[in-house]
Amino acid sequence: MAAFSRGFCSSAPLHHLSPRLAPHITRPSQFQLIFHRTRTTTPLTHSRPLTTSPPHLAPTKRHPPKPKPLPKRTPPQQQKASLNPSTPSLTPTPPPIHQTYATTLALRPSRTLLYRGPSHRLYTLGSYVFGGFCFAYAGWNFYAQTLDPPEGLAPWIPWAFAGVCVGMAGLGVWLVRGPSRLIHMIEAIPLKSSLPSSSSSSSKTSPTPKLNLQITLHRPIPIPFLKRRTFQIPPSHLTLSAPLTPPTPTTLSPTQYLAHRRAVEAAERARRDLDRSRLLTAPFRHASYFAWRGVKVLGRVWTKEGFVRCTINGRRGAWKVDREGAWCKDGGRGVDRLVNVRAGGGG
Repeated sequence: MAAFSRGFCSSAPLHHLSPRLAPHITRPSQFQLIFHRTRTTTPLTHSRPLTTSPPHLAPTKRHPPKPKPLPKRTPPQQQKASLNPSTPSLTPTPPPIHQTYATTLALRPSRTLLYRGPSHRLYTLGSYVFGGFCFAYAGWNFYAQTLDPPEGLAPWIPWAFAGVCVGMAGLGVWLVRGPSRLIHMIEAIPLKSSLPSSSSSSSKTSPTPKLNLQITLHRPIPIPFLKRRTFQIPPSHLTLSAPLTPPTPTTLSPTQYLAHRRAVEAAERARRDLDRSRLLTAPFRHASYFAWRGVKVLGRVWTKEGFVRCTINGRRGAWKVDREGAWCKDGGRGVDRLVNVRAGGGG
């Protein structure tokens, strides 16, 4: 009877039973319902064996992987042409573009500093002081010895003093004109109108970028709020009497160079040890150093040592560039590669 009830419950739905037998019959499980649906809906020809795994975990049919396409083989003639670089290609290669130093600076978006001179305040002050002394000496002696000479002098003495006064006045003019036309800064400024645009870059004849040199002069009168004079010229218009690059030192052997480096390091180490050990005498040593620097600068007022004379096409007079204590791009080669330098110029 129990087997009959189990078979009957698995094959017939429960809503056909009477309500009296429904409480005494157990409700079929989910597995029995799935089995019942399979037997009633699936035909015998397509029936599959019963498995204990749910339908969504049943093994799926795998397809074999598709074979990858083989790479195309190049013919042997093309391989020989690619291995032999001497054979000319059909596509024309663009010619190599040689950029000069001026072109490199012209392609930059902003200006480039090439030279900056040191401070010339003491030099300017010394030039005016010495020039004023010469003017004062010439004026006083011209009045005292020529215009109103003392009695009892020979007739040629007043005329001799007149010549001396003229010479001292000329020396004063030469000293006062020392700070004038002194170049303080040189900058390379690219011209925006000559820069190649996107439309012109595709054409065969693109314009060559150009640049100008902006020269800033030193203030002849040391007034802080006085504006410096500036003007622009092409690089080919500036000619230097000597290169700004310092002269090459004498070639030393490796042993001599090593000994020189050791001597310089030893002197620097001794100076630092002296400053650390004797602090009370340090101000006097520093004062002596600045006094020596002042005497050297005042001596340059008379000797003009370290100045390089230069000329500018279209402008009168001689201009000066200070080579001592100045900052130069690439050690002075930045200016020397742009402007004209006289061969064998000694400054």
